[in-house]
Amino acid sequence: MSKNQVKETDRNASKSAFGWDFQVGAGIILMLENIKELSKLKIEGKNDDIELTLSNGKVLAQAKSVMQIGDQRNAKRNLNGAFSTFKDDIKKIKSPIISFVYVTNISNPLSSEHKSAFEYGNTYDFSILSDEDQQKIIEGLGADFPVDKFKIKIIRFFGEGDNKWSDVKKQIAEFLRNSIDDVSYDKRLLENWLYEFITNAADKPIPEREITIDKKDLILPIIILVTENAVAESNFLKVCDYEDFDGLKKKYRKVLSQKKCDYEFVTKVIGDYLQHNKGTLKCSKIDYVTSNWEKYTVDFAFIDDEEEAEALIKLSILSVLLRRSQIERIRKEANL
Repeated sequence: MSKNQVKETDRNASKSAFGWDFQVGAGIILMLENIKELSKLKIEGKNDDIELTLSNGKVLAQAKSVMQIGDQRNAKRNLNGAFSTFKDDIKKIKSPIISFVYVTNISNPLSSEHKSAFEYGNTYDFSILSDEDQQKIIEGLGADFPVDKFKIKIIRFFGEGDNKWSDVKKQIAEFLRNSIDDVSYDKRLLENWLYEFITNAADKPIPEREITIDKKDLILPIIILVTENAVAESNFLKVCDYEDFDGLKKKYRKVLSQKKCDYEFVTKVIGDYLQHNKGTLKCSKIDYVTSNWEKYTVDFAFIDDEEEAEALIKLSILSVLLRRSQIERIRKEANL
């Protein structure tokens, strides 16, 4: 080949970016489908695109996507790549494996000759597939592979902006409906999780961009959202005579957000309040904050100004207590 015939390198990163987005979206959906048993989520691991660690084993997933609806050009190659990885998993993964999931937005993922019966938004166990499709999977994975653990999941993931994330947001909305009966946080929660994944990925060496996140770190952004603006100034003034309420929130916005994310602090406040009210004499949230705020000074010892520290402690405790029922519902739904 002459110099003039040398093919130029394709430096367009849109396909890679799209593939990464799809992988994250698939990870979020699988995470929420298994949220009660989940302990850790790993994206872009050493072997699999997505790895969920559950209480009784692992769910391993390969996520393969195309940018255009109906594009079947790489369907067979993507499927064979997933088969190869899953066969490798059997040799390398020592933990019990619950399922192997092939996640894709390809409408005919097995390249079947007959019209594909697969529909977006569904998961298909090996046992319900046609004889033809079952045979194709057995040939791809080998006769010794536990094909009863193989699943296919089809996700609609096309277009730009919000349209691309429609199936992911539906899954998030379902979780929010079950936990706090309020789906209005779906878009902001998705943005929080995407930021978490991107930030985590940036901290990892390339090409080993492995992301491992504990469940509590994935669920805490929801607690932050539902406790945001939980305290009205009128309630704050019932526990504290600090004059500049808005200025306090603005100056210590980061500290307040961190405390809402501090799992130990949140659970301690709720636990202390419930323990305090176990007797016959019940204490209101306002009275509890007024009389017990000094128990939490150690958590705010880094603030030099005593007046501001007291105000922040009271605001943080009150914020948690006023959204206690929602926080408890989130923790219950996520099995935290």
